[in-house]
Amino acid sequence: MAHWSSKAQIVEAVAGAHAAFKAKKTRPVECRRKHLEQLKLFMEESKEDILEALHHDLGKPKNEGLLLEYAMALSDINRCLNELDEWVKPEPVKTSLLFMMDDACVRRLPLGVVTIIVPWNYPLLLTIQPLAGAIAAGNCVVLKPSENAMAMEKLLCNKLHHYLDEECFPIVCGGVEQSGILLEQRVDHIFFTGCLSVAKIVMRAASVFCTPITLELGGKR
Repeated sequence: MAHWSSKAQIVEAVAGAHAAFKAKKTRPVECRRKHLEQLKLFMEESKEDILEALHHDLGKPKNEGLLLEYAMALSDINRCLNELDEWVKPEPVKTSLLFMMDDACVRRLPLGVVTIIVPWNYPLLLTIQPLAGAIAAGNCVVLKPSENAMAMEKLLCNKLHHYLDEECFPIVCGGVEQSGILLEQRVDHIFFTGCLSVAKIVMRAASVFCTPITLELGGKR
C-alpha cells in the first residue's frame, strides 16, 4: 500500500498546482509536449511493473493488460503528441454583418487545475487517458489513484514523480477520507470515473464552487 496523504499534504498539493499554473509552467506548447514525452517515457520504462501491478490487483493476464490497458493508454499519449500542434491553432470563425470588418477566431485555453479521480477496474488506462488529455490542454493535474488497486496506486505514487513535475502533477494517495478532503479543495475541473452513488457526492462537492465536472459512470447504481 502506498503512503496515504495527510490533509495538510493534500491542501499543499492543490495549492502548489494552482501556483504552478499561475506561473505558466504547463501552458506553453513546448512544455506540454515535454510533459507528454515524459509520460510516455514513464510508460515505456515501467512496462513490466505496470503489467505486474495489473495482474496483482485484478488478476489480468499479461496479454490482456498489454492490449486493453497499456497499449490503449500509450496510443492516447501518441495521439496527443501527434495532434497537439493542430489542437492549439486558432480556429477562424465567421462573424456577423456587424463585425464584417473584423477577424475572429476561437482560441482553446487551459482551464487551470484539474482533479482526476481514478476507478479500480481500469487503474492504468483511466489514469493515463484523462491525464494525457489534461496535459495536452495545458492544465495542471491533481491525480487520485484508486486505493482498491493497491499495486497500481503504489507504482504511480512511487514512480510518476520521477518523470513529471511534482508541483504541476501531484498525486494524492488514500481512501475515502483523502478523496473527501481533495473534493473540498477548489479546482477548475473534476474528472471522475465510477458509480452513480459516488458521482452524486462528487457533484455535491463541485456545486460548492460551481466547478465544471466530467462524469464517466457505469450502469450499476
